[in-house]
Amino acid sequence: MNSAQATLDLISFFAETIKRIFEAIAGLGKTHDPRSLEAYVLAQCKALGAVILERGLALRGQSLAVPMSQPCPCGHRQHHKGKRPREVRSTLGPVTLEERHYYHCDHCKAGSYWGEELRGSTDFSPLAEDQIAWMGKEGAFDQAAKNLKHLGLFEVAASTVRDICNRLGKAVRERIEHQAAQQHCSVVKPEEKVKRLGISIDGVMLGRVDPKHRERKGKKKGKYAARRRSNTSSMKSKPWSCLSSTKPGNVATNVSCHAGAH
Repeated sequence: MNSAQATLDLISFFAETIKRIFEAIAGLGKTHDPRSLEAYVLAQCKALGAVILERGLALRGQSLAVPMSQPCPCGHRQHHKGKRPREVRSTLGPVTLEERHYYHCDHCKAGSYWGEELRGSTDFSPLAEDQIAWMGKEGAFDQAAKNLKHLGLFEVAASTVRDICNRLGKAVRERIEHQAAQQHCSVVKPEEKVKRLGISIDGVMLGRVDPKHRERKGKKKGKYAARRRSNTSSMKSKPWSCLSSTKPGNVATNVSCHAGAH
């Protein structure tokens, strides 16, 4: 980047800016009061900064090798279609992005830009969007627009403040959700995986019943209670790997259980 040549090109503009500031200072008490003088000097310094920033970005873009194609999210390539200059509203003032290149994918018709780092999610710079969103964070977009104008930052409509707040809020929410998902989706090594218990069942699983349960809750009289205690005693005497139901009217059911790592 040839910064020396850029400095020479800006000397005349810089000298003219300094001259205007000194003339305004000389008119203090006549053409300017303290507030208006300070506001004038601030505006001149911002204008000078905007020119320097715009020229520096142009020199940076010219010094970099512009790729003729770049990857596309669809898996194909986006091809270079030429420059697409665009003006961005920064905290210093309007800045034109001269070295802004457009790429287009012939397969999915998607497009993207190269060399527009100073442009945020809208036609404002990232720092300008932060300032506007800070003013409108409470939801009073009309008042935020008035405050921005009163402070000499931006002259924007309330709808612009609302749009920027919604865009930045959505981006922050998505970033937080992504970080939370990354924390809960850590990669587990194969040797750290927990072994699982596999159970194969033939028919209906029969649970074990404590033979003392009925005695604690109170014995039931009648044939059903006697049959229930008989079944419980039968289940206790048989191994877990082979249980059968002896309830009248039902077909005997076998249950097998085995543990193993899958």
